[in-house]
Amino acid sequence: MLEEIIHLLRCIKGIVAAEPLSSPDIRKILKIEGAYEQSTFLPLKNLGMETTAKRDRVIVLLKGPSFRKPPAPTVYMVEEEGENRVDGHVLHIGPKHYHIIGEEILDSKQQYTEKIMPLGDSFVIFPERRSCKIKPAFFLVPPLPFPELDEVQEHFRIKDIVSVSPSTLADCYLRESFGFAKETTFATLLIGYNPE
Repeated sequence: MLEEIIHLLRCIKGIVAAEPLSSPDIRKILKIEGAYEQSTFLPLKNLGMETTAKRDRVIVLLKGPSFRKPPAPTVYMVEEEGENRVDGHVLHIGPKHYHIIGEEILDSKQQYTEKIMPLGDSFVIFPERRSCKIKPAFFLVPPLPFPELDEVQEHFRIKDIVSVSPSTLADCYLRESFGFAKETTFATLLIGYNPE
């Protein structure tokens, strides 16, 4: 079944390569991600990586520029414990809830009805959403769906499908380990799933 899934992934427009990851590879990537999180100037938590690594099967993809855009922002700025918010700006990841106070811009023509503060060309902060200045805020990389596998999960008898972009350090490790192209227009992506 794994071979069929990998074949399907390799046939998706923009996917250049797809390879299964071993348990030692996953442990190494988690170690690299942990070191990366500790080294960043601004607080960062890659929950997408943690979630993906807990799946029974993990596959690394190398995607090119013709691969589709992500189905949701790949990074947010959040405050913890957002479940009590009534404004609808809550991100749910497992049992945790995060109040969204900033997000990646996926569409350059995106119009916002609330006050924003641009952070470069690809990120906005919503200053009026901040609950209080002393509550810690941090960047969060969430697990994302992978629509191409979601559509065929019954056929393959798989569930709990997630995907995530690794940090630049983990991306370098993956490219080197699998002999992937080093062109900056390419990037790695991890997909995890469980059998039914």
